[in-house]
Amino acid sequence: MALAPQDTEIPETMIRRAARALARAKAEGGGCFRFFDADLDACLRARILFETELRGAVARDELVPYFQPVMDLASGRLAGFEMLARWPHPARGMVPPKEFIAMAEDIGLIAALTEGLLRRACRAAAAWPEGLLVAVNVSSLQLRSHVLAGMVRTVLEETGLPPHRLEIELTESALIDDFDLAREIVGSLAALGVRLVLDDFGTGYSSLARLQALRFNKLKIDASFVSAMTRDPDSHKIVAAVVGLGQSLRLQTVAEGVEEQAQADALARLGCDGGQGWLFGRPVPAEAVPWLIRQATPPNGVLGLA
Repeated sequence: MALAPQDTEIPETMIRRAARALARAKAEGGGCFRFFDADLDACLRARILFETELRGAVARDELVPYFQPVMDLASGRLAGFEMLARWPHPARGMVPPKEFIAMAEDIGLIAALTEGLLRRACRAAAAWPEGLLVAVNVSSLQLRSHVLAGMVRTVLEETGLPPHRLEIELTESALIDDFDLAREIVGSLAALGVRLVLDDFGTGYSSLARLQALRFNKLKIDASFVSAMTRDPDSHKIVAAVVGLGQSLRLQTVAEGVEEQAQADALARLGCDGGQGWLFGRPVPAEAVPWLIRQATPPNGVLGLA
């Protein structure tokens, strides 16, 4: 519905605005009516513009990888980097992934987006010293497609990065919808020789039986537990339990969101293998990584950023 005179008195505009209200009613499940709302219409037009810009950015391969250090807590040495997506937008500046990844999934761009970023990340990592790993997140939607392993294989062959230096990170929620299919695709990734990481462990719904059935190499402890572990005994117990579970299953553990030295010390005492967070360094573009690597090698020994 659109009303005169408050919405407009121009017949053509009235029809367009009524059509927009109809589109919103359909988007909300149908079986209802909606009035034209100028504020909601402005939001819709802004979303359409953002979507159009994202399509163009992915098509032109304009999204760039940033890299956050991951440290070995026992030795204090650099273990590798996690790749984090960034979109250098001409008007908005550097757009973080939380503002465009969900949209990319909704409009069917996530596979092309991931492939472009994975290729850039692997090409950069191939020039790093042999011992350093690079971790890349994969959308839960991609665990419903048999093309994922083939895409990873092609990128590794093109960039020359040895498979054992690539970590593919999957969230617990990615394993819920179709576990049999997810297990098949995870197995095909493992067959390539890449390392598999279960991200944000403890926040999803995967059972221990599923964890045992899949060939993961590492568990990542969610930042929400790590940030509270030095002041909340229950959070400390959860982190300790995850570290102990990893040790019993011969899986490495990495804690996310480490921002304080007290957290790093507590994690090291528990036997957690790795940590990442602002204490060790913020995400940086690919061209800054060689400088971080030089800072992390002897005689300095550890990454000198906080």
